[in-house]
Amino acid sequence: MAFIPPPVAEPPYSIEVRNAARRRVGQVDRLTSLELTPAYNAVGGWTMTIPAGSPQEALFAKGGWISVSDPSTGEEIFTGQVRGRKRTRSDNEPFLGMRTFYGPSAEQLLADRLAFQVPGQPATAQSAAEYDRRANVGETTIKRYVDLNCGPNAIPTRRTPGLVIEPDAGRGKNVTASARMTPMLDLIGPLAETAGLGFRIRFNPAGDLEFQVYVPTDKAATARFGIDLGNLTSYEQVEEAPKASAAIVGGSGDGTARVFREVLDSDAVADWGIRAEVFVDQAGAATADELDQAGAEQVVSNGPVNGLTIEAIDTRHLRFFRDYYLGDRVTAEDVTDILRGVTINWSAADGLTAKSTVGTSSVTGTKRMIKRLADLTAKVAALQAKQ
Repeated sequence: MAFIPPPVAEPPYSIEVRNAARRRVGQVDRLTSLELTPAYNAVGGWTMTIPAGSPQEALFAKGGWISVSDPSTGEEIFTGQVRGRKRTRSDNEPFLGMRTFYGPSAEQLLADRLAFQVPGQPATAQSAAEYDRRANVGETTIKRYVDLNCGPNAIPTRRTPGLVIEPDAGRGKNVTASARMTPMLDLIGPLAETAGLGFRIRFNPAGDLEFQVYVPTDKAATARFGIDLGNLTSYEQVEEAPKASAAIVGGSGDGTARVFREVLDSDAVADWGIRAEVFVDQAGAATADELDQAGAEQVVSNGPVNGLTIEAIDTRHLRFFRDYYLGDRVTAEDVTDILRGVTINWSAADGLTAKSTVGTSSVTGTKRMIKRLADLTAKVAALQAKQ
């Protein structure tokens, strides 16, 4: 039986490719498959497959970039970097095989950086301050941390080439933060959540990568998904009781001298009426924060499950990016919550589908415990960096 090569077609998006210096090198107009996974205040990803030997194969240089836009508006909906290249071929293929290119979304540039306690100095000269403490409205605080640690005002060795920051509009609720060798996304993600903001990195008209902050909106009344509305093919909502709602953490010491801490998710206990205990051995922990962090990790990862995944269809009345975006409140059937992530799949064989994740920042755990864990993780990370 003759081998039939996979189909190749024009995707529903405009896909521009840039080299590592961010200069435009071409357009991809024929491919086999494309997956985009933009994420709210986090790093997403992308994967693209084209036939090996295609003239467009040479466009994807190491460290290069892709820019995916809506052809009807020209607006960029996703920016990603080339951080992986793969070629596959089998002995029954009469052509050169397939090339797959993949990588993270542009927000990976933030994940690649730490927030120093003295951002104006190199890593070996950080003794001038214990923390970089800031208190202001959310947008101003977030942009300042980004600017000083990887933006235009970072020291030359830490500056991300081509990264600029849009003008500060002073939006969002007031926040306070302390940085000490803190992973940048661990720092600004919770700040954005607290301030009611979203952030992203996109190419601006000048061809620079631009760090942007935006204000999500409540689209619950207009961004509605339903089987009966014809824009939802399926949905799955899962609610499960906690496997652990109380963590007993054993710290240092022997016998009667051993220290114990309890971390209780009272919201989960009240909601489900279940107190499920688990013991966590942390004999090497030295502080109460470290013990509490270990306990919080257990009750979040083994806490109540509350997840909603929908498979939606773009229609002329409701389209991702144009009518709703990451961080917006949307309604799916009878559930209203925040849109956390989208997985957009297109293939020449099957067309376009999109799956969205709606809900809290974690599938497991209650909102209160998720926030407490984030706060404890930041404190422990700062403590460890200080030692």
